[in-house]
Amino acid sequence: MDNQGLTLSCSPNFPQWLTERLLSLAFTTYQTNRLCFIGSGIDGRLKVHERLLDKPMGLYGDTGRLYLSTRYQIWEFQNILVSDVAQNEIIVSGLSQLRSQTFTGLGLEKRLMEMGDSPRCGLMVIDLKTGKPVHWLYFETMIEELFDVVVLPGVRQAQAIGLQGDEIQRLVTFPDSGNASFNYTLGDASLTGTAAVTVAVGANITGGNGNSDDNLVGTSGNDNIDGGICRELMPM
Repeated sequence: MDNQGLTLSCSPNFPQWLTERLLSLAFTTYQTNRLCFIGSGIDGRLKVHERLLDKPMGLYGDTGRLYLSTRYQIWEFQNILVSDVAQNEIIVSGLSQLRSQTFTGLGLEKRLMEMGDSPRCGLMVIDLKTGKPVHWLYFETMIEELFDVVVLPGVRQAQAIGLQGDEIQRLVTFPDSGNASFNYTLGDASLTGTAAVTVAVGANITGGNGNSDDNLVGTSGNDNIDGGICRELMPM
């Protein structure tokens, strides 16, 4: 695929692999001053997003934030979408990276010559049990060297809003937005009952009857809580 002059190729099932594991990749290359994101779209195709910065290098990221070091600055990108990651596992570790544009003097250079191949810049997904590559991504043009790579779990199609385009003028965020919950207790002298209230983004604000939990979903203006009828109070 071609992304504004950046041509790359990938293994046939690489986008599906990203989708199944609900993750994206971010990498830097100070050779071309790029921060790039690799993800999968709803159409099942690979999605590439890039931003130009002054010598982007080290990365650290998780579901909520991405930190990037450049020539003179440290950037913090915040995830403005709510992510749900069911597992808390290390996806990949123990990676090494080659930051030199030449293979001179390395054993890899001899192996490539014996195979009639030439050095290529890209990323590979390695099965740690077998040591074999299962997916790959190659940069055919422009990028010859990568500096750092991070996995962004719980993020399917990552993008970074630029400072010079129209996107940042239309972006509105609400601090501490997302899902939240609290418990409330009703009672008299002898009986009490406890229920949970979940506040989320949506349209339904009417609770049901019975002992099940009710969700409060805010709309524009004032919202009223109608928690339904609690049919039974249990002694504490």
